[in-house]
Amino acid sequence: MSGSRVLLCFCLLAAIRVWLYAAAFPFFNNVDEIAHLDLVIKYSQGEIPTKLETMSDQTVKLVVTYMSPEYITTPETYKGKGMPRPRWKQWNGQINKGDSALINYLLQLPNHEASSAPLYYAMAGAWLTFGSAIMTWAVEGHQMYWIRFLNVIFAVLLVWLAYRCAEEIPGTNRHAVWAVTGLAALMPQDAFYAVQSDVLSPVCFGFAFLFLIRFVRADVPPGRLGLFLGIAVASTVLVKTSNLPLILLMTAMVIFKAYRLKKQQQLRAARPALLKFFLFAWIPLVCWMTWNYQVFGDVFASEEKIRHLGWTHKPLSDWLDNSMLTFERTGLFWREIMVTFWRGELIFHLKRVAFPVLDVLFWLSSLIFLVLALVTRGIISDGLLRMATRWSFVLLIVYIIVLSLMFDYGSCGYPSRLMPFFSSGRLLWGALIPFTLLYVGGYNFLFSWIRNLNVRYLLFWLILISVTITEAMISIPVFESRYNFFHM
Repeated sequence: MSGSRVLLCFCLLAAIRVWLYAAAFPFFNNVDEIAHLDLVIKYSQGEIPTKLETMSDQTVKLVVTYMSPEYITTPETYKGKGMPRPRWKQWNGQINKGDSALINYLLQLPNHEASSAPLYYAMAGAWLTFGSAIMTWAVEGHQMYWIRFLNVIFAVLLVWLAYRCAEEIPGTNRHAVWAVTGLAALMPQDAFYAVQSDVLSPVCFGFAFLFLIRFVRADVPPGRLGLFLGIAVASTVLVKTSNLPLILLMTAMVIFKAYRLKKQQQLRAARPALLKFFLFAWIPLVCWMTWNYQVFGDVFASEEKIRHLGWTHKPLSDWLDNSMLTFERTGLFWREIMVTFWRGELIFHLKRVAFPVLDVLFWLSSLIFLVLALVTRGIISDGLLRMATRWSFVLLIVYIIVLSLMFDYGSCGYPSRLMPFFSSGRLLWGALIPFTLLYVGGYNFLFSWIRNLNVRYLLFWLILISVTITEAMISIPVFESRYNFFHM
């Protein structure tokens, strides 16, 4: 089978997997899906929040009508009667006392995501507007799932980008290319099964990383390449503020390339590409930060959210006074952030949608393979690209640690004074493609004693297949839910 057909199979596999699970999980999950959906609805109507506004009336109506209790209760809660019928299937449509209390609560609840970076919400809002125009017959529940199905496009783009990046990096063999592609296609990250912004981060930075590969490999990068690289880098930050270290890294890589060009006496010819990169990477970011400062009072529009959550800034001298810095808590941080990096954070029937043995595999294999990739050449021969790949993931880890040390979390539930660190792996998903390159590089080095590449990568594919089958098995209760897309 030709390479293009294999790639198409991986893209279709990712599309089918994401669509099925996005359709199977009912609304609204435990990872702030209500807040994210509310923002998508507001952006679709041309409403850009200027403060932590309360939920819209439309969002509140959707929550009351379509919310599943399965995330916060178990069937046993209802004394053997099973989950109650979905609200949208109840014939009388009357508001009971419980609904009234929920409505009053939601109408007064500020949307703590209102000041988030805008790119995902603008895209999802436009997607919702498009879907509403072509699906005039659809009920509101179908339109909510339509927003989730946008993630299918992001998943396909991610697989294609993983393949292109692995193929265009000097030194990678075909087995490593397909391993990277397969990992991107089959990683069971449940962020793709919900309405939320993190799913766009690896796509935007995937484009940025691909353009960086071409920028570094070009004898003299053309102007349009600097333009594309700049736009992709700016887009990465405009999706998620936690991706900020990536624009600093990419800027450093471009400067290193400029130094190479200067030594080769080709800097003058590359000036259009360098200039366009700096203009299109930084001007959108400066404009966005200026807007934030004028509207929210700080350049990252984070202070109002911090106050709402009950956090307070710690003085620099107190940063090291954090239990995270103990050996035990550092290990816990690594385990939690890598487990959720692989499979996400969703719960169902008050339990994580997880399998303990796989969780151990996720964090332990990541530790071993990443360390090996960091201390060896891995599968990347170019020094500058190897540096960019390593630091893409490492910088995000360091950034999350620094953010964890900065705050006293008061009475907040997550992070908390008991567990004073961020452990959401989706915050690292901007560097997913560099991670796959490092992971496969470490795996390849560990098993380099096996000369036959088919045999060497057999275990890798067996692991991925096992992960995929296990994800399906532990998700059976989700597919059986009467609250999901298949029962509308």
